[in-house]
Amino acid sequence: MSDETPGSTQATGDAPLLRLDGIFKRYGAFEALSGVDLKVRTGEVVAIIGPSGSGKSTLLRCINQLEPPTSGRVALGNVVIEAEREPSRKELMQLRRSVGMVFQSFNLFPHLTVLRNVSLAQERVIGRSRKQADDAIRYLGAALTLTLRAIPPIVWLFFIFFGIGFGYLQISPFAAGAIGLGLITAANMAEIYRGALAAIHPGQWEAAFALNLSSRHRFIDVIGPQLLRVALPSGATYAIGLLKDSAISSTIGVNEIAFQAYHTSQRTFHSLDVYAIAGLLYILISLPMAWATRWADIRLRARVAR
Repeated sequence: MSDETPGSTQATGDAPLLRLDGIFKRYGAFEALSGVDLKVRTGEVVAIIGPSGSGKSTLLRCINQLEPPTSGRVALGNVVIEAEREPSRKELMQLRRSVGMVFQSFNLFPHLTVLRNVSLAQERVIGRSRKQADDAIRYLGAALTLTLRAIPPIVWLFFIFFGIGFGYLQISPFAAGAIGLGLITAANMAEIYRGALAAIHPGQWEAAFALNLSSRHRFIDVIGPQLLRVALPSGATYAIGLLKDSAISSTIGVNEIAFQAYHTSQRTFHSLDVYAIAGLLYILISLPMAWATRWADIRLRARVAR
């Protein structure tokens, strides 16, 4: 560690917020990183792109010392770590409070729930209690879900396509529609599954624990089938509604049924016929979905009844 006193990680003046100097990482004779230099200033967004095995994840792990570099220097604001000296626990905590990591799936703890995987870092790094960490994640999830569900879909599409798409990133109409409707669907389906999970009797959980089933078998053999049966009608109803809501994406130029119907009616001046055919197409797509859902619901209820 350099002689600089670790403190705030905010960059001062024109200095870069993050700076890597001559980062090397070796595993025996294999050299994963060879003299990497990087500067990132406040507000910059940097994407590291490369083939599998090129050292992308290793470099990110070296930044917050999950993988200590073999040699080199990492500076984050006023926190400076050099590979030649082992940093103290206090110095590592100061660094990691300002560095977030989203791990690849094989680096998650398989014996922990999704909530615990996300909240554990708050306990170990920030020093929060388990209840405080879990509550923070729950409140954040609830706020995000409420926000996505409360704002009309057309507003989200306009915000993504005309706001982000014109001001920051180039987003095609189809991509904007898929992102907007996908986020709204994720929020609504999360609520559907949450309600279905809450509807399962506590005795089912207790019986699964009493049988000493693993987490995987508890979900697959006991909870999962009941969850699917309860969530299926609401999920299918929402899916059919989403099919009709996809017509909203025509307002940003997505080439779908409503978009084609509008332009065809403008060319032929047969609006009634064209929109009647468009409506019939929506019905023809929706009916098989509704029939398949009802058939699956009947089958699941019959299996539970036995």
